[in-house]
Amino acid sequence: MAASPPELAMMVILMGTATMRKVTSSAPSRMTQARTRMSIPRLISTTAT
Repeated sequence: MAASPPELAMMVILMGTATMRKVTSSAPSRMTQARTRMSIPRLISTTAT
């Protein structure tokens, strides 16, 4: 079952937001939040290309 790039990007975004929520709730450190926010766009750009 191969997902098309847009579907893949959506999945990554959803997984990323879920991870971010987990990270922000468990570790309220600003650096962790910033690092998570930085890594999500990078993940999307790598999967989109």
